[in-house]
Amino acid sequence: MILRAMVLALAVVAGFVGPAAAQEETMVIVHGPKLPPKPCGQHIRDADLHDVAAHPAHYADVCVRIRGLVVGTMLFAGRRGYYLAGQGTEYFAVPGGTDYRVGLYMSDANWKRVRDKPPAEAVVIARVETCDDLVTDLENVLMVQGWCHYQSGTIFAVASIHTKMTRILRATSDADRADMGDLRFAPPDWDRRAAVTDLGESWMRAIEAGDAQTLRKLQTAYDVQFEPVVLRDAGSPFATFRGRKTLPQMVLFLPPTRDEHPTSNLYNVGVFCFCRSNVCDGLWPISTQDTGFTPERPYVCGGVWSQDGQLSVEISPADKYLTELLPFKG
Repeated sequence: MILRAMVLALAVVAGFVGPAAAQEETMVIVHGPKLPPKPCGQHIRDADLHDVAAHPAHYADVCVRIRGLVVGTMLFAGRRGYYLAGQGTEYFAVPGGTDYRVGLYMSDANWKRVRDKPPAEAVVIARVETCDDLVTDLENVLMVQGWCHYQSGTIFAVASIHTKMTRILRATSDADRADMGDLRFAPPDWDRRAAVTDLGESWMRAIEAGDAQTLRKLQTAYDVQFEPVVLRDAGSPFATFRGRKTLPQMVLFLPPTRDEHPTSNLYNVGVFCFCRSNVCDGLWPISTQDTGFTPERPYVCGGVWSQDGQLSVEISPADKYLTELLPFKG
């Protein structure tokens, strides 16, 4: 593969491997996401991102023209692909969702177009490769940087990229929930309803009362870092609930499922959410990635874990790229 040759050449230039690397016991660091420009010439095929990501062998070493949504070093099949691929992480992707995104490797000039930039609609011309291609025929690979350091699957060696800034609006409709969400409302006879309700209500009452001791008992150790946000910060979404005497509107969701782990440890009991206004009908999250907290959202949520028979709550900041059509005003 040409990208493989590019990586080896870059490693030689950087001094990580010598010209006779194949015969030497050299530890190789494969660089990225920045790589030398990758010309494609005149032989370019228009293609669908989902088809390429799902069947990279059909496009091996072929140059394609793809339209998609670029976020950093990731290219998604639009907003739908962004949801299905779980922001590009296999941890959050719904079953089959990782076939709706690819990783990008590119030149310095192209990297400057997307690095630390908002999401953008993009037209990309690139040669199709996979993460495995980066290390095939390179012995003693120590590390692969860029997309393939964290993820796997299809990647593009980018020849050119043209972008137009856009917003990724958070989806809220029932149709979107069915099509690309992973959160389903818990039915009335759900066997975990009472336990999750009790935990969620105790958690909310502790926030209303400013009870740090109770919060520490209910939340995971990971959440200790968010205590100032939950109990003290004036601009926090949790400030809405401080000092209240009545519980706000609450909904429960079944635990989300994942590709390889139908009952994965990601919120393996369920999810609860509380409304920051009187009613949030039609505004609740459709996906796990919508459950993070931010002042712009009309709700806050907690994921419920069970470990050694003990239930606990975990919260997390919102995905910074998903925006609200109408930000919460209080």
